[in-house]
Order: sequence, then C-alpha cells, then structure tokens
Amino acid sequence: FVATANSIKYCGAIPHFVDSENDTLGIDPFALKQWLKKIVIKKGKYSYNKLTNNKISSIIPMHTFGHPCKIEEIVSIASEYNLKIIEDSAESLGSFFKKKHTGTYGNIGIISFNGNKVITTSRKCNFQLFIKVIHS
Repeated sequence: FVATANSIKYCGAIPHFVDSENDTLGIDPFALKQWLKKIVIKKGKYSYNKLTNNKISSIIPMHTFGHPCKIEEIVSIASEYNLKIIEDSAESLGSFFKKKHTGTYGNIGIISFNGNKVITTSRKCNFQLFIKVIHS
C-alpha cells in the first residue's frame, strides 16, 4: 500500500516489493527469502544489493485488514540477513498474533497514515508526529 512505500521514499531509500500471500495478504515469507537470496550479497554483518551496492537495512511488513502477517517467519528471515524489522500495524490495531499485539514483534512498531487506514491525519500532524518520534 502506498503509505508504507511513501514513507520509505520520504526517507531517501528505495522500496523493493515482494509478493504477498493469499492467507494474510502480507509479505509471503517464501517470496521474501527467494528475493533476498537473489539480490543480497553479504559484506561482514551487513547485506547489500548486488546490483546497486546499496545497503539493505530493513524489512517493513504490514498487517493488512486486521490479519497479522506471518511475522515470526519474516523476523527469522530478517535475522539471517541482519535486517531490522519495522512493523507497520496501522491496519491491525487491536489485533493479536499468539497472544501478542501486532506491531510488537519487530525492532520497532509503526502506524502509517493514509485515507483508508483506521487512523487518519493531516500532513502537518503526520510530520509533527514523525519529529516527536525521532526526537524522543
């Protein structure tokens, strides 16, 4: 969805996409693993894109329409490549996976804003929230 991809671009990074799975509509762990095997070269403890030599730092799984993605599998794959998990739980507020809130499995949980989300806001408020998080 556009809000998550826009936040990546807003930070000056380049989003890459892998296929979603039918059960949860989230990242397909198998597709993620295949993509990382294809695109990543490891240098020390970091992962880099073979084609651009840009460092790959994180994966942003999102939980769609209240359905938690296969977050434990995604976290496991991320650890193999020393990637951080930025877990977007905007569309799963109040959802649980194995008795734990979505948004609490990754290194950080975020809530992206867009018109179709459970919580929406203006651009000004969104920017102010971003600044407060960065400086907290």
